[in-house]
Amino acid sequence: MAQPIDPRLPHESRVADPRQLRPRRRWYGIAGAVVVLFIVLAIGGSLVSLYAMGRAEVEFYSVHETAGQDVRVRVKASNDYGIYVPKGATGSCTVDSDVVSPYPPGTGTAKSYSHSGESWRMAASFHAFEDGTVIFRCSAAPAAFGGSQETTGFRLAVGGLGASVACLPCLGVTVGGAIALGTWLRRSSHKKRLLTNPHA
Repeated sequence: MAQPIDPRLPHESRVADPRQLRPRRRWYGIAGAVVVLFIVLAIGGSLVSLYAMGRAEVEFYSVHETAGQDVRVRVKASNDYGIYVPKGATGSCTVDSDVVSPYPPGTGTAKSYSHSGESWRMAASFHAFEDGTVIFRCSAAPAAFGGSQETTGFRLAVGGLGASVACLPCLGVTVGGAIALGTWLRRSSHKKRLLTNPHA
């Protein structure tokens, strides 16, 4: 049981029993729990975002079922495009056009892309610097023509990863720190009142 402060003692000789101070020390524990909670949320959000990024989905403009034949497609200036084949398919694709600049072979090929629940790999990619026509030929079928940039869902996943890593821990430290600081200030104020007025 907490011992009351003897009012007969000189002010400088009085010692406040920590058990009498308000708010209770458990608020420091609550502050620490808040920080841990936000860190756990950041880790969970990062894992979800990484999973979504690993299943990058692209938009297909057309799918062609015949292998080894020339396919003509239209492109618009300042856009990136890709040619895709099923993930397990062997073979390659070639691109012929005066209005595009091919990216180096192997660009984006290590990543698995998802479309309509199926996995694809990028066989070729290029940047269009003018509006015009592109002719491509693939030795594998089917072959799909689409954008080389991931869809909005993927970009949202990247944004979610950044928010999880950068924002949530900082927010947790801020909220937890505010609780801890507020607790310390209120306990200090209460301690001063107890020393001057034991019945405060």
